[in-house]
Amino acid sequence: MCVSLSLLTAGLDAGATGAQQEVGGLARQAGAQGIAALGGLASGVMQSRAARTDADAASAEGRARAKRIRTAGQAEVGRSRVDAIGAGVSVNSGSALQAERQIVQNVEQDALSAIVTGDSRASAMRSQGRQAMINGSLGALSGMVTAADKWKRARSLSIGNVPLG
Repeated sequence: MCVSLSLLTAGLDAGATGAQQEVGGLARQAGAQGIAALGGLASGVMQSRAARTDADAASAEGRARAKRIRTAGQAEVGRSRVDAIGAGVSVNSGSALQAERQIVQNVEQDALSAIVTGDSRASAMRSQGRQAMINGSLGALSGMVTAADKWKRARSLSIGNVPLG
């Protein structure tokens, strides 16, 4: 939309009529509304990008936590073997293998839970980012429609019986 300088400056003169002031006011409001609409869109884009970055971090944090859990689990299996050997129990016997298998199963369950929790948080953050983008787009659209309406009203008033100066 190309803004006519004569419309934007209409009504600024000391001797401007009420109609000229109204035209100028509407044109300036339209320009401000258009700029605000673009600001709303930019805000939605920035919030969306930030949400994606936070989501990636949450997912990575869940995977890093799972890795720490698995590392600690391997150490626990090692301690369990050492304790079994120290007690004179064969590590290849039924109860020692069963205890080791239970430790590994618990560790893996905790690790997978950490991954799922991180991915769930990431999904929620991505959803918030999409919503911010939608809200920014709708706000921009609404602002541009309002700006266009004010511009059209200012233009019709200036073309009608109101001299621009």
